[in-house]
Amino acid sequence: MNSPYPIGNQTALAASRPLEPFRFGLRHRFDAFEWFEDQREDRGFAFAACDAACRRRLRDLGRRRGVVYTVHAALSANLADPDDKALGDAIGFARDLGAGIVVLHFPLEADPSEAAAGLTEWAERAGEAQVALAVENTPATSPQALNALFERAFAPAPGIAPAPNPLAAHAGVCFDMGHANLHPDFRHDYIGYLDRIAPHVPLRHVHVHENHGDADSHLTLFTGPAATDPTGIHLLLERLHRRAYRGVLIMEQWPTPPTLLTRARDRLRRIMLDDHHG
Repeated sequence: MNSPYPIGNQTALAASRPLEPFRFGLRHRFDAFEWFEDQREDRGFAFAACDAACRRRLRDLGRRRGVVYTVHAALSANLADPDDKALGDAIGFARDLGAGIVVLHFPLEADPSEAAAGLTEWAERAGEAQVALAVENTPATSPQALNALFERAFAPAPGIAPAPNPLAAHAGVCFDMGHANLHPDFRHDYIGYLDRIAPHVPLRHVHVHENHGDADSHLTLFTGPAATDPTGIHLLLERLHRRAYRGVLIMEQWPTPPTLLTRARDRLRRIMLDDHHG
């Protein structure tokens, strides 16, 4: 069953073995997968644990199986630091796997000018690796902050006529619907949050998970509010279509049982097809 957006899952700290979510995704024919650097003690996944031979195997496997890879940098990745190792490692891992996207969290603590300068510099490096950066909204990130970051980073220099900045092709936003649902100004209204991300800010990536507006609980789709009222999911897909979105949808959780992921994937696909034909 084909759908407009590849749907996938992600490595997870909750998994008993680092590659368990990936193997699950392959077994159940998911068409995307996100590699998240989230290792703590003996749990989670680390880019360094996958050497050059491992990366070649994963790249070849992804190509054979038609799996779209994306990469999530460690939470410590700092966009404002031009020497940040975590972000450099994520870009290198994405390049080696043939992944087109590296996700990193919005730099809340950084000076806005330094964050914008960092985005410009890192976008250039990402472009050299044939990768695009996707800056993810945290529960504390407003849409206005995202808009300002991209306006600062890619605005033309004073005295120069406005023109598309070529580096903008290598950067955009990762919209996290669960985080948007927790923002104080948009609680229970992730669609309103998405609508306030400026149209000129590229939407590169989407994380899909739910919560009840009280905590970042990363509930699997259709096990939170959408279990009884999926209107928000329909509206999200409509907004993605309106923005001519061309990326993937990543489910950021490892639920019990994991088959909740396949049920969510299948229901998402049905909604996409029903909405398209309707």
